[in-house]
This record gives sequence, structure tokens and C-alpha cells, in this order.
Amino acid sequence: MLGVDRLKYFAAEDYYSDAFLNAVLDKIQKYRDYCNQSGKTGKWFRSLRNYYGISSDGNKSSNLTTRGGESGQLLLGKVADYRNLIQHQLILITSQRPAGEAKAINSDPASLHQARIGSSLVEYYLSQAGWEAKFVRGQEFAQVVDEGFYVLDWDATAGDPVRPKVDEMGMPTGEMIMSGDAILRVVPPWYMARDVYMDSPDSMKWGIFNYRVNKFDLAAKFPNHRDEILNTQDSKRISDYLFNLYRDGDTDMVTVFCLCHDKTPSVPEGRYTLFIPDAVLMDGPLPYAEFNIYRNAQNDIIGTGFGYTNNNDLLQLEECTDAIHSAIMTNQVTFGVQGIIAPKGSGLSYQQLGKGLPFFEVDPVHVDKIRPLELVRTAPELFNYQQTIRSFKRNIAGIDSVTAGDPEGALKSNSGSALALIQSQSLRFNSGAQRAYYNSLSKVCTGLIKLLQRYADSERVIQVTGKVQAQYLNEFKYSKDDLTNVSSVVFHMVDPVSKTPGGALAFAQDLLNQGMIKDPKQYITVARTGSLDVFTEDDEDDQTAIKEENANLRDGKPVQVVATENHKNHIASHSSVIASPASKDNFELVQATSDHIQQHIDMWLELSMSNPALLIATGQDVLPVAQMGMMTAPPPPPDQSISSGTNENDNNMARALGPETPIETKAETVKQPLSPVNPLTGQRVAL
Repeated sequence: MLGVDRLKYFAAEDYYSDAFLNAVLDKIQKYRDYCNQSGKTGKWFRSLRNYYGISSDGNKSSNLTTRGGESGQLLLGKVADYRNLIQHQLILITSQRPAGEAKAINSDPASLHQARIGSSLVEYYLSQAGWEAKFVRGQEFAQVVDEGFYVLDWDATAGDPVRPKVDEMGMPTGEMIMSGDAILRVVPPWYMARDVYMDSPDSMKWGIFNYRVNKFDLAAKFPNHRDEILNTQDSKRISDYLFNLYRDGDTDMVTVFCLCHDKTPSVPEGRYTLFIPDAVLMDGPLPYAEFNIYRNAQNDIIGTGFGYTNNNDLLQLEECTDAIHSAIMTNQVTFGVQGIIAPKGSGLSYQQLGKGLPFFEVDPVHVDKIRPLELVRTAPELFNYQQTIRSFKRNIAGIDSVTAGDPEGALKSNSGSALALIQSQSLRFNSGAQRAYYNSLSKVCTGLIKLLQRYADSERVIQVTGKVQAQYLNEFKYSKDDLTNVSSVVFHMVDPVSKTPGGALAFAQDLLNQGMIKDPKQYITVARTGSLDVFTEDDEDDQTAIKEENANLRDGKPVQVVATENHKNHIASHSSVIASPASKDNFELVQATSDHIQQHIDMWLELSMSNPALLIATGQDVLPVAQMGMMTAPPPPPDQSISSGTNENDNNMARALGPETPIETKAETVKQPLSPVNPLTGQRVAL
């Protein structure tokens, strides 16, 4: 169509060539033609209109009523159940706040430390950079128009100033080189051109997406193409798409296209091209470690690369609901004021009273023959069928009446646990969409870490919400060297209650009641900030320190024992260093580790005898050293026997056996009863 060479792969064309630009524009046009001819464009447009309260024919709207029919006798209205059901789905899927955890390649201390850095960065981009809202928007696309796409990109002009820019002579230009920053774009399916003949989404190796930017900002970034940018017309070399509205108006916005091609045998380095219909602005190899386009879809159309949402099945029922609703509304409004019907010749006469009230006078003979004409009466079958359709809709959407906030019938009297069980079925039905949502989160944030590993050359200072609440923001420094050992980011669901200040305070109250809070200041911190991280931060640091000591022991480096360490945890963890058969064969490793463990034991025993308060203050056990034979009781005086009637050998035996038990010691303090007195002699009787 545009002079494309069909014998050469379009992405293998020469950089910045007209043949390449023609080939790319041809790919976009063919994708749009396919979507139009296959009915996808019409279905997307129909779904969007119903989602935003407008009927497919445009005659009914949820925010106003319109007239239809040849003479405007019909009153048309829209119920807008479609949006309500999808919003409930979206809440079910995204209400539990995602918690991303960066995974390290291995368990060495450096990798674990980097994983914590990665987790903090992911949390920063989700909460502070607004990425969480973008992920929700992508999920909304998947629910309404089959699929949504996330594009991870690097903007070299974003971020913080790093150093002054210099010209070829080394002279300052007055501009600053920026550190750059990752950006996330959410793209609907009609703006993501791809190969329509794919047999599965995994076959997607390239995508051409477009977005709108201010043309003057774009011209400032690409001054060599300033004239082409300022004079470009979106429809000059490619036909307008159905959703590209208001493109010929007086606007400063211009459409920018971007080709991202994965690294394949035909394009070994991949390809990244930024262009407008009139000029290629930037062209070169794919500058990322992996393909930077990610897709989110609840289901896939078998044998194709396109997604499908169950909500497509709601559209017909939505239109049926609107028709029934309009019929009922027309009948009720048109004939809401009743009239009187009587036989001809009845001789009726009336007088119109004040305020429009009619008064009728008739001959008595006709009184029984006059009856009201009940045009306002609507057949009950219409109302019953309207409720039936609503039930059909909820079943298709997987939204039960409890989740919708309107328990039906006997459900109103059920217990809270029973209603919760019913509500959980809705979430289970939508688990496929939820799984796709969290899968997208994991893939995109893993790509984010790899992006930072490649481009975060200079240290940046980011205000991130780390292990303390947002009121105590820390300056967090990171560079690519801090992230080399982070392999992936995995997202899992978190109870939304625990993420609210009230929920966190309730958990803290339970811990306080159980005596598990080490410091009252921790409880105060939770009450002020609503974060539970204060309870886990110290433990994570301790475990990381222990792992670092294990690594040093394996490397033959000296490790110092400190009195304030948790000796029990250190001993248990250090034992793993020499647990494997290979480690046991390493005499030096066994000796060094055993000596270090013995140092912990000696320190623990010494503190138990000399400074138990330190152990108690650090939450450690005081060893019962007296019962372990470490402390011996002083020998009894020479004139004192261990028990009455025993000889010296028995005493020596008792001393050899160790100190007396507490019961025996207590028994010796009990006074023996006195013998009775002889009344004749006044002496006590010998027993």
C-alpha cells in the first residue's frame, strides 16, 4: 500500500530510511483495517459507550432522558448496570493492595540487601510515582475492552540534574544532564498494533503503540525535526482511527508512534523507533534487556493473540434491560395522569376547579357505567423479566447480590460468615482476572529492576517510603551496582485491613496484650503512622547480619562476637555453615566455625552469671548455670552432718553428689516436735 518490499522483513530495514517508515505505517494501517473488518473496533466502541452510560445507538444516556419514535412519543432511558457490575469486579480484583517483594539470585547477604533495596524501589514507584493507579487502569481496560498493555520505558530527560552539559569543545551549554527515570504507559488495544496472525499472545515479538504529547515539548527534545513535528498532521499518511477523535482541531497535541521489537534471529539486537507520520525521530537497537511491552487479559481467544473478557456477554443483556426500562418509563410517564371513559351520549358536563382538579357531573343512570381507563398499568411480566435479566448479568459477571450490596431473599437473614462465604465465590469466579493482574504487576516490576540495573549509572536520591511511614521519609540512594543480584519481583496479595491505620493499630493491640512488643515506643509509632514494619525491621536486620557472618566464616574471615547479639539465634544459624558433608571435610572451616560458636556459648554463660540484665534487656534467656554444674554450693561446716545419724563417709558421698535439692534444704529448716514432759520429774521423756 505504501510501497513496501514484501520480500524483506520490515524491522530489518535500514535505520531512518523511508522504506522502513513506510513499512511501519503499513503495519499500523493493516492492524486497524483488521480490527474494523473483524468487528473488534465496533465491539470495543459499543462496550465503551455502555460503560460510560450511553446506549449503542446513542439515543439513551444514563445522565438524561431522550425522546424517540416518529413523533417523540417514546421516552428513552438507560439503567447503566454494565458499568456498575464491572466496577464491582474491579474492586474485587484490585482492592487488596499489592505487596511486591524483590527476589535475590542467591541468599548471600549482599544479594539479600539488594533485594531489600529492590523492594523499596518497587514500593516507591507504586505509591509515590503513581504506578499503582496505572496498573488499575490497565486492569480496567482488560475488563472493558478485552486487554490492556503496559509499556515500560526510560526517559533520559526525567529525574534529577546530574552534571552540566558540554559541547564538542568541552564548554558548558547552560543545560543540565538529567539522571533519567523509568516511566510506565498504559495502552488500550486499539493503540497497540501487532501481528494479527499470531496463534498465541506469547508469539508477540513486536508492537507499535501511539500516544499524544505536546508538539512543542516534542520539538524541544528533537530540535533537528522541529519543522516536521510542528507541521505534522495525524491523518496525512495514515487514516484516522475510530477512536482518534478531534484530530483536525486546533490543538497543540500530536500523535507519536513507537515501535518496540524484541531480540529475535532476524533482528538480533531488537529495534526501538520513535516516529511521527512524517519523520523518524529516533531509531536504533532495543535499549532494554528484555521486551518492554506487557499484556494483561482475563482470557485469550483460542488460537489467536487477542484477549477476551467475559463482560462481552453482558452487552446484549444490557441493551435488553435498556429497552424494557424505556418501555416501562414511557408507559408510566405518558399515561401517568388518568382519564375518565364513559358511553357516548352520557351528557357529561364538568367544571374545572382551582389548581387543575377536574370535577365531573353526569346523569345518575350513567354513574355505574363510568370507569377509569388504566393506561398506566404495566404488565407484571415486564418487571419480572427485568429482574431475571439482572440475575443473568450478575451470574455472567460473577457478582453475587451480597457483593452488589443487595442481598436477595433469605440471604438478608443469614449470618455474616455465611454472607462472607457467598461473597468469596465472586472473588473465586474472578480469580482468573486477579491472577492476570498480579502476573502483570510481577512482570512489569521485574522489568523495572532490570531497567534500573542498566540505566541507573549515577546515584539518585529518591524520597521513598521505606521501613518507616511516610512522615519519616528517608533519602534512599541507589545505583545499578546496588541491584545486580536482584533477579525478579513477585507480587502477592496483602490483607487490606493490615494496610489501614485502624487495622495496624488493632494488630499492635493484640501483640501488646500478648506481651510480644519489645518497646512501648513501637506501639506509639504504630498508633502515629499506621505501619507494622516497625515490628519486623530489627529482626530482618539481625537475620541479614547473621547471614553475612556465615559468609565471612566460609571465606575464612574473622568474625567478632558481641555481647548484645542474640547468641541463641547465632549459634543455631552458624551451625548450618558446617552442616553439609563437604563442609565437614574442611578442617579449617569446622575449626573456625566451632571456635566462633564456642565464643557465643562462653559469652552467653558469662553474661548469665555476671550481667543477666543485659540478656533480659535484649530479649534473651538467662542460662540456669547453677543447675548445669557451673556453680557449686560451698561445703558444710565440719561439725554439721548432712543428715542426722550419718557418718563422715556418708557426708563425703553427699558432697560428691552435689548440692542439696531445694526440697531437702527447706526440710532442714522445719523444727522437730518436742518429747512430752514427765509430771513427776519435770524432765522430758527420751524417745
